Amino acid sequence: MKKANLFIISDLHLSAGYNEETKSYSREEDFFFDNEFRRFLEHLEKEFPGSNHLIINGDVFDFLQVNGDFAAKMEKEGKAKLERSERDYGLGTEPDKTVLKLQRIMDGHKTFFAALRNFLANGNELSIISGNHDIELFWEKVREELANILSNKDAAIKNKIKFYPWFYYDKDNGIYIEHGNQYDNWNSFKIIINPVMPEPDKKEKILLPFGSFFVRYFFNKVEDFNPFADNIKPSSRYMAWAFKTHPLRSLRLLRRYVPALFKAFFRSGGLSKAQEAGLIKEAEPRFNAIIQETGLSRETLDKLNSKMIPPVTRGKLAFIINSAWLGTIVFMLLIFALALFIQQIFALSFWSLLTSLLGLLFPVVQWLISKFRKDQTGKILRGIKKEILKEVKIIVMGHTHDPDIRKIGEDCWYYNTSTWTTVFSDEERLIREEKQFALLKIKLTDKGSDAQLMRWNDAVGECEPLILFEKQKNA
Repeated sequence: MKKANLFIISDLHLSAGYNEETKSYSREEDFFFDNEFRRFLEHLEKEFPGSNHLIINGDVFDFLQVNGDFAAKMEKEGKAKLERSERDYGLGTEPDKTVLKLQRIMDGHKTFFAALRNFLANGNELSIISGNHDIELFWEKVREELANILSNKDAAIKNKIKFYPWFYYDKDNGIYIEHGNQYDNWNSFKIIINPVMPEPDKKEKILLPFGSFFVRYFFNKVEDFNPFADNIKPSSRYMAWAFKTHPLRSLRLLRRYVPALFKAFFRSGGLSKAQEAGLIKEAEPRFNAIIQETGLSRETLDKLNSKMIPPVTRGKLAFIINSAWLGTIVFMLLIFALALFIQQIFALSFWSLLTSLLGLLFPVVQWLISKFRKDQTGKILRGIKKEILKEVKIIVMGHTHDPDIRKIGEDCWYYNTSTWTTVFSDEERLIREEKQFALLKIKLTDKGSDAQLMRWNDAVGECEPLILFEKQKNA
């Protein structure tokens, strides 16, 4: 029997895309590569006709970045009844509202969806794993709508589309694929396969992690100011630049949206033990479905779940912010006082000095945050391999937008498939295009699997090895 070739990509982040009415792109859009994606799938079909399995490992959609203007339009057309915050920040996470967002994404990325429809119509397979930006694929109504869009409601084609709420596991070939947000405390869900609000009257809303609220309540507004803001890494470098070049607009942005961000932080707080137990009980049918699909035991699933890092709103940083909010206010007052003091001594412009101090503050804040976001990837991967899935030979994740290869133990390799959006960081300035169109190709044979981290080179129309540097020593 001929085996399909696996091609794994992640983090495409499609949002509202191109607007036919305005003949322009949404300012929150990050994916401008619909034609490149189409040519990539056409290449796969030409090279391996009808024998490709495309796995999109999370964040294929960015439901968080379909903005408030669209929400207002839906309300005006009578398609959605909005809560007050939705008029400014976009539609919420309910199934009906997410379907509207999905339809908007499809309208803004017609070439992308047409390419996937052709890919599936030619006999290829598609698997979609949920990420933190498209966690709303949790809703059956949303998955059904997407399957209908991609299959034109053809039952045979719909059978070639599969959804995975947590991970993809192939025991026969020793492959484990997960998005990776569960190991990032700013974007992890306490109960990944039942990520809903615990209150009975809010069961059709997702309990978002703080990272999602940060995008929704703050960084989307930053992108109104600069559409490529969230492509600049680290974010502190962008914020320092913004205060230096556009001080007044940056201050207005902080004054208007940071309070909403702090409010969101408290809203994304942890679950009580009773609420957690209730959500786990509700999730039992989903656990059973994963057990039947993968052949893994419930004990193994519990061990995998135990490797996740609890959401930041349940950790030390949450305690500091919740108990020391007054200290934060005092600290900001000290910044103002320091600016006034220096201005009096050196006769400098107060606003110029204040924005310079705030610009210097952001790298310090980024450093403090990093202390609560230690890279535990190696430890987690070793635990998964050694303690839980001893037979696994290939572990694949995305989420970080950084390509990576690591050897785990004696016979296992970890790959991070990076992103298909553009990322600007200091170390990538010379070869930043190497970060675009990254993928993992796994060739399955009777003798085993052969994996290679690659990139789609659209200029020459073929896949080629991805350039990676060795890890920095003594860092």
